[in-house]
Amino acid sequence: MIILLGIQSCMTEDIDPHVSGKVIGGNLNGLTWQNTNFRIGFSGNCTKSIFLGIWVKNDNKFKRASFSIGKIPLRKDNFEIIKYEYSNNNCLNDSTVNTKVVMATYFTQQDDGDVIKDTYSILNSPREKNRLSVTKLDLVKKYIEGEFDATFLLKRDENGNKIYKDSADTLRFRGVKFQASIVNLM
Repeated sequence: MIILLGIQSCMTEDIDPHVSGKVIGGNLNGLTWQNTNFRIGFSGNCTKSIFLGIWVKNDNKFKRASFSIGKIPLRKDNFEIIKYEYSNNNCLNDSTVNTKVVMATYFTQQDDGDVIKDTYSILNSPREKNRLSVTKLDLVKKYIEGEFDATFLLKRDENGNKIYKDSADTLRFRGVKFQASIVNLM
């Protein structure tokens, strides 16, 4: 039902099967965050955690940015967001089910959306708020609501230079609220 409400204004367009929710508020570097498509779900065979993915598309529907928060425990709670650590296992194991941290990554894309442009990492600083709050979770109806704040810093080349001069050094997401149906991600 939430998806239909979020897409009603676009009824003439094809419904994207990869969208399961919507961003309902928030900003990026002080401006309203726009053109977001949202997917949240269980990764593969994970049953103890979920993955949140947000994609920003341009007017031609090509991906321009991807924001991911992974290994979110299945409970209403407040979590600290840390740098995403890649591994073969995106699931929470039994010893980390009660964790208070989740992992995030952000990168921009170019061409037709399949080429990575810039990569960003969480800015780990006491002055920055990097948090995810799951405010509503219904595993029977497979529904989630929440909010997050996150600050990312541009990764530079080995000499400390920007690869693309037009890239922002810092990305600050504030007050981003979301609603979604939880789906199984393959």
